[in-house]
Amino acid sequence: MALPSFTNASISGISKSFESFILINSSSTSVTGHEPARQINFTAKAGDTDLKFLGLFIVKDDKGYSIAFGSLINSYSKDLPIAQKMINLFQLVNMTTVRHP
Repeated sequence: MALPSFTNASISGISKSFESFILINSSSTSVTGHEPARQINFTAKAGDTDLKFLGLFIVKDDKGYSIAFGSLINSYSKDLPIAQKMINLFQLVNMTTVRHP
């Protein structure tokens, strides 16, 4: 799976999951300084609640990964630095399966 395909499929799924989905922007970025990623920002409604989100999409070894942060639209700017710190710590690591006899 390529990053553009994964991103487009993810955005399509998200847009169907929320009322009043509005994509604010979509841009290239990286995670942990080297993994190519796509970042989106969007607003949406859940009932009467206005929300704002940041989404990151990464593809590595043909597997898609997503990271999402969402907050009440009025709290987003205040909450974003904490979420950004957590995102900056994100790493994709190789996992191996250990079989026990």
